[in-house]
Amino acid sequence: MKIIDGQLLADTLKNELAQRVRANSDRPGLAILLVGDNEGSRVYVNLKKRAAEYIGIDFHLYKFPEDATYADIEQTIDWLNTDDQIDGILIQLPLPKQLDENALIARIAHTKDADGFHPANIKKFLSHDQNASAPALVQGILALIISETSDLQGMTAALCTNSSIFALPLAEALEQQGARVTSFVQATQEDIKKLSSFDIVVVAVGKKYFLSSSNIKNDAIVIDVGYNRDAEGVSGDVNTDSFHDTHVAITPVPGGVGPMTVAYLLKRVTDMHEENKQSL
Repeated sequence: MKIIDGQLLADTLKNELAQRVRANSDRPGLAILLVGDNEGSRVYVNLKKRAAEYIGIDFHLYKFPEDATYADIEQTIDWLNTDDQIDGILIQLPLPKQLDENALIARIAHTKDADGFHPANIKKFLSHDQNASAPALVQGILALIISETSDLQGMTAALCTNSSIFALPLAEALEQQGARVTSFVQATQEDIKKLSSFDIVVVAVGKKYFLSSSNIKNDAIVIDVGYNRDAEGVSGDVNTDSFHDTHVAITPVPGGVGPMTVAYLLKRVTDMHEENKQSL
């Protein structure tokens, strides 16, 4: 087994971004909206804050109570949409049950969509728009895979996810690199049996140890997007220990997809800031 070190790759990208930011007279701005007091959300927001400050991005956090209404949050989004000091806006997920994340994400100006899941930006990316970029999560996953094999032409990739919103842009990004992709949304036991034939497996189902070495070919690349917290600590969707006697390359949890997603989120903010300056 080989561990794919997402933290090391993310640190390299953050150093490159810090150099870009230092080369300019003004700084990018990122606003994050945090609703409620979800422990995992607070951890992720703090990771983004530290990474943003390291790079030199101005970080703005807007907190809302668990019972916040659409009106409360929409008012802040509308204000941030017009604030020239803010280049990127992110709504930290998950949200309390009374709030529709898709409606609030769509409220963000698509030109300030920090994580890349605004419906207008997804539509542009899926339509092969040359100026469109993949969501930060997708870019991070693709970079992890390419760190193991730079040529994806003809490789087979399986995506085990709970959401087509995530699966569609990831499939598009992999196909642009020449991979042949099969998506298993809400994978069944029969679907899991098919995974042993794939060169690349990406799993994001939110179930601890959903997959093990018995499901995966001996030399595959496995990207574990899962993040599950229980009394034993944090774990992914893959039982990493089961791969010790294999040639599989696998991302750890934590230290794999998470830091890469944060790094590419901040890359998107830096890119948007530079584009905004050019348009002035």
